[in-house]
Amino acid sequence: YIDQVMLYNNQSNYTTAVIVPNRDQLLRTLKSRGLDLSSEEGRKAALEILDAEVGRFKKGGEFEGMFPERWLPSCFAVLAEPFTEQNQMINSTMKMVRGKIEKAYAARIDYMYTTEGKKLLNPQNLDALK
Repeated sequence: YIDQVMLYNNQSNYTTAVIVPNRDQLLRTLKSRGLDLSSEEGRKAALEILDAEVGRFKKGGEFEGMFPERWLPSCFAVLAEPFTEQNQMINSTMKMVRGKIEKAYAARIDYMYTTEGKKLLNPQNLDALK
């Protein structure tokens, strides 16, 4: 359900992530549940699917222990646009250009360190899935 992810900590209290979802896969799963991204209910379900995917790496998940717990995101921001060469967030060797991503999404990253932004079902995540 996740195409791209960039973890962010930068000496902060907790790790966050910016996530580019695999919209096609999300849409297929939502459709099987009688939902889509045009409704708030569908967008909430999509966020819960993404959260469950991240949760697979946390304690009790299928991939528990693969990474130190402190490296795993406490919350995430869903992005509407993928990282590409065209937007210069991926370079010609297909590596993320971290500085460009951090600059482009600085407000989203800062928002994740607020009380509202740490919540899964925050307005910015819901809007990104429209």
